[in-house]
Order: sequence, then structure tokens, then C-alpha cells
Amino acid sequence: MGNIFFFFSLFFFYLGFSNISVNFKVFEFNSIFSFVFFFDWISFVFLGVLMVILGSVVYFSCYYMGEELIRGRGFIFVVFSFVVAMGFLIISGDWISLIIGWDWLGITSFFLVCYYNSDSSWSGGLKTYFTNRLGDGIFLFLLSNLFIYFIFSNFYLGTFYLFLIILLSQTKSAQLPFSSWLPAAMAAPTPVSALVHSSTLVTAGVYILIRSGSILGGFNWYLGGVGLLTLFVGSFSACGSFDLKKIVAFSTLSHLGFMVMSLSSVCVDYSFFHLIVHACFKALLFISVGMLILTNNHSQDFRQVGFSFNNLFFIWVSLVSLTSLCGFPFFSGFFSKDFTLEMFFWSFNPLFYFLFFFSIFFSVFYSVRLINAIVSIQWSNLVKEYSIFNIFYMIFLLLSSVVIGVVFSGWVNNLQLISGNFLFKFLVYFFLLGGVLFFYQHFNGLISSSIFFLDSLGGGIPNNLTNNFWLFYNNVDQGVLPFFSERLSAENFMSFSKVIQVNLFLYFWGFFIIFYFF
Repeated sequence: MGNIFFFFSLFFFYLGFSNISVNFKVFEFNSIFSFVFFFDWISFVFLGVLMVILGSVVYFSCYYMGEELIRGRGFIFVVFSFVVAMGFLIISGDWISLIIGWDWLGITSFFLVCYYNSDSSWSGGLKTYFTNRLGDGIFLFLLSNLFIYFIFSNFYLGTFYLFLIILLSQTKSAQLPFSSWLPAAMAAPTPVSALVHSSTLVTAGVYILIRSGSILGGFNWYLGGVGLLTLFVGSFSACGSFDLKKIVAFSTLSHLGFMVMSLSSVCVDYSFFHLIVHACFKALLFISVGMLILTNNHSQDFRQVGFSFNNLFFIWVSLVSLTSLCGFPFFSGFFSKDFTLEMFFWSFNPLFYFLFFFSIFFSVFYSVRLINAIVSIQWSNLVKEYSIFNIFYMIFLLLSSVVIGVVFSGWVNNLQLISGNFLFKFLVYFFLLGGVLFFYQHFNGLISSSIFFLDSLGGGIPNNLTNNFWLFYNNVDQGVLPFFSERLSAENFMSFSKVIQVNLFLYFWGFFIIFYFF
């Protein structure tokens, strides 16, 4: 079955590189309601990448969940429905077809997250569902107002409605303050996580922003601020987590922030470029993490696991995906980030630079943590037989993580790597190297024993002023990050995000009632 998806992906790639555009109107009613499918190079390339990842996820699901699939709980059917919804959203050419794919995607994601039928699954599923419902409510409000203004007045997409487009995209792409559902969605099976966090649910919001990028120029400051804060919080939260899947989830959050940040620099094509590259190496990383979890009795604590293969292929797959994630020269992640960084340098103020450079530092830090965990464990057990088709798809994703950046850099709207400010590029690589050195000087060999120096802080803050002073001194001496990681941990961040999300929900519907009835 996965071979079919691969041939479909080749077909879509061929159409995409042929630069064909087709506008297909299914039906039209009274010149107001229409149902349009739009095909261009963006939709064709996105569909091609989606088919490749779907094929790899199907084969990986058969390996990872063999007994679950044999018992038959409709898993593959729901996955296909989920992918069809995403494909429907990709080719939507009008608001009516778009909201159908948008809503369909949110409903199917709920069933996938709740698949294991446990308390954590239901909690994560409901959080994901209601956050997406908030976006659906904003979408319906926007759509109803557009129809009213289109019928009774001269049509004009005002500032308020443009902001609603950005706001509903934030809910789907897990931008602050709607980020709490993304780690909670890790309750889904690992193959679902590979699909959701690479090319489907989390990219839907970014895809809407990419399609609307030409009319959102007045909100560049807002997109830049939200994207940069999401990038910073995602990178920092990954540094304070020991759950393998949540670390990868927070890395996805940081990359989503980077995509939105690139949109703020009027880099629509480059944001899509990074979306495609991210889909490839993130799917590869999730499959690698799934193999790591599976061969260690489903333990997700990376301090207690390590690859137990006698085959180095899986080790190299993980290392390539992580180095591409970091943007290491000259992997695909490097090519998709370089020009965006140049545009970003000329667009914002020094405060944004400060957050951005520390985001780079934290991104490298958690990546080095994962690399250190992977390569420092003794290999003892053998992995069970792995399908040749699984290897084929992993090699395809592996090559994509290495060479797709070179291919796209010379094709996407005459994308070129330009020489910008030397100091800016020097600082980028300074913080890249700093993240590696900081890890090996302060945390190498200490993480598993001291649990990121949080054991001493777990019992609460001592009441004695002297103890407080020496606690502060020791933590600063060993690194500032451990002292603050407990106070700004993933759990605290998600709780804070949830509070803001509820407040915005109440404010939105309060404004809705006032707008219509007063």
C-alpha cells in the first residue's frame, strides 16, 4: 500500500516542478456560494511530501503497532481520513471548501489522540479538540461576516478580519498563547505523532498564513513577535523535558514559530520552503524516536534509554535528522533558514535579536542532549526484522533531509543564498557552538544523575535565607538554565498558556455578543 503513496508523490512532484496551475470549480450557487479546488506548485509539492510521509507512517505503523492493527480498531481508516482532510485543505480554493477541510482535520485528530482510550489520551484529545474548536468558532464568525459584507456592501477585508485570519491560524499552528495542546497531543500513538507534527495538523495554520501572506503585510510586527516568542518558549521548554516525544514536540513548536517569524519578514516562499524541509526531517526524527522507544520497552525517558541495535543505520538516521533540525551546514535545514535570517536581520529591533539568539542556543542545547543520549549507550539487544520498504522510506526521508535544501534553494522563486551582515552570521554560529560547548562543560554525564539539577529543588524552597543564597549561588555556578527550568518548565508553561487561552476565548465571545446585540 505504501508503494502507491510513493508513486502518487512522484506524480505530484512532477506536476509541482512543471509549474502547472489549475482552478477547478465544482459548483456555484447564486454567485455567492462556490466550491473551488485550486492546484498550483505549492499545493502539488505539499501533496507530494504528504504522500511520502503517509507511506512511511503506514509502514512504520505496521511495525510499531502490529498487534493493535491486527485487532482492528479502525486506526488505518482514521489515519487515511485525517490525511484526506489535510489534502482537502491543501487544494481548497475558497472559504467554503477550506472550512470543511479545516473542521474535518480537527475532528479526526481528536479520534487519533484518544486512540489508546486512557485518561491521558482523553485529556490530550479534549485539549486538542477544544483548542481547535476555538479556531473553528473564529473561522465561522469570520466567514459569516464576510458573507454579510459581500452581500450588503462593498466587499473589503478590513484590519479586524485580517487579524481574525491570523488568530484562527494561531490555534491550529500552536502559536502562543494556544500552544498547550501540542505537547498534550503526544498521547497519540507515535506513528500519529510523526504525521501530525510533520506535515498535517500543526502545519495547517501556517499553510493558511502562507496562502494569505500577500494581504497580511500590516501585521508583520505581530507575526514576528508571536513567532519569535513561540520559537523561544518551544526551544527552552525542550531543554527542561526528559520525555522523548515531548522534546520532539517542543522542537516542532519552535520550528512553527520560525515559520511564522519568516512570514513576518515577507518571506512567504521561504516559509513554505522550511515547512517542506521540516516535514521531511521531523517525520524521520519521529520514526527514529519511535524505534528508540519501542526497543526500550516503551520507555520515553531519554535518560534511561538508548539504541540497542547492532546496525548503525538507525543511529545515523537520528543524527542526520537532528543535525538538519539544528540547521547545521550544509543540511536542508541550513538552506531553508539562511535567507530568512538575512531578511529578519533587516526587519526588527535588537530585542528580537536577543530572543532569537538565545532560541538558537537552546535549540542546539536540546539537540545535543538527544545526540548524547543516542550515541553514549551500549548496544546489546537486536531489533526485530524491519521491512525493506521501511528502510526505503527512511532512506528517502534521509536523503531529503540532506539534499532537498540544495534542490529547492535554486528553484523556489529564484531563491538564493545572499551574503548579509557578517556580524549577524558570526553571532548565529557563535550561539550554535556555544550550545554545544555549554552542554559538554556543564551537563555531560550529570543529567542522568542529578536530573538536570532539579532533585535539590524538588522539595520546595528552603525557608532559611542562607540556604536560599547558597542554593542560588550553586545553581548560577553550575549554569543559570537549571535554576530557571523548574520555574519555566513545560508543565508551568502549558498551564500558563491554558489560562491565557481561556481568557482569550471569553474575551472573543464577549466581543461577539456586544458586536451583534449592542
